[in-house]
Amino acid sequence: MADTPQLFNHIAPLYERWSAILSANGIRYWHQLAVEQLALRPGLTVLDVGCGTGQVTREMARRMGGQGEVTGLDPSTAMLQVARETPVNPDSAPIVWQEGVGEALPFPDRHFDRVTAQFSIRNMHDWRQGLSEMVRVLKPGGRLVILELVQPLSALGVLALRGLGAVTHELPDKDLEPFEWLGRSLYHAPTAKELTAYLLTEGLFPQNAHYWLGDLVWVGVFDKPAGIGVAPVAQESPPKLVWATDGSLTALAGARWISRMIRPGALVHVLTVIPEGLPDGPVGLTEREAWIRHAETSQKALDPERYHVIPVLREGPPAPTIVDYVRQICPDLLVLGFKGRSESAERLFGGVSRYVWNHTTCPVVTISSDGITHYPAPVTSDSSSAFERFGEPR
Repeated sequence: MADTPQLFNHIAPLYERWSAILSANGIRYWHQLAVEQLALRPGLTVLDVGCGTGQVTREMARRMGGQGEVTGLDPSTAMLQVARETPVNPDSAPIVWQEGVGEALPFPDRHFDRVTAQFSIRNMHDWRQGLSEMVRVLKPGGRLVILELVQPLSALGVLALRGLGAVTHELPDKDLEPFEWLGRSLYHAPTAKELTAYLLTEGLFPQNAHYWLGDLVWVGVFDKPAGIGVAPVAQESPPKLVWATDGSLTALAGARWISRMIRPGALVHVLTVIPEGLPDGPVGLTEREAWIRHAETSQKALDPERYHVIPVLREGPPAPTIVDYVRQICPDLLVLGFKGRSESAERLFGGVSRYVWNHTTCPVVTISSDGITHYPAPVTSDSSSAFERFGEPR
């Protein structure tokens, strides 16, 4: 948002009308669903980051009745002026209008029960910092809901993006020219996967997601565990982590993630599975030795002074063997690499991650070779406790 206040100052009086026109009125439905996902009730404190002219802010206040408080924050003076001048339902909760940027929220830690950012993340100068700030001001046990135009990964989403770019490039009035940013901003926007991955590293857990226009429009719902940031209770045994690795560059990215995200003292089972059916003779012996070297490389990637490293070597079909080992020791978390092959490619080549996601009940984090974190497994009631036990205090 740091780079765009002047742009939005220019279109403030036209913003709501033309946003509805350009989205074929879809924006109202998207906002409505995002507000519903906040699970509002009287008495809550709510923050709307990038509130613009305050349409959504006023709706949240209305739903809360006369109790609680809603704060609308935006960097655009003109947008806030429209928000302040627009009448509010008399039965609504009080609204505070605050000028400011999402990357430096002027509020104390753990201040709000609910935080939402709707079509404002991609306008931030540093969306990572903005997300971190939203997590900081969110109370433990609170909820974050993001509604955003994201960089699409599907063919349908790309076609929708091109359509948006074409429409906004040919607007009939020069005063509407700033709306061209709607299309162009998508080339600078994160994907939904990137946003989800970053919030997972911040200690939040995804609850559900909704997509429209392929995957161009996204609503992500995230909860902050009740104990996040609180010193863990002393335990008789250290928490257990399984890192399943084949020694590949993708798998070794898991070591970097563990070193960055997992607090010292964790018990890390470094699991390497030698595939079954190796040939007899020198070739089979050579391949077995290669797998053993992969295991040793993985074990050396973790600092033995930081973690209790337990090397584990198993033989069998890789994916079922990982699942069986997880069931055997019941770890708090499973980390493994994800090369990103399509489902059809995996049917031809073979794949481990998808099988593990579908068959293990343990919370799973997968890491791609570029270090992007994915959280593909369904969030369980144990997920929060896993990260409370593992994650570095923030």
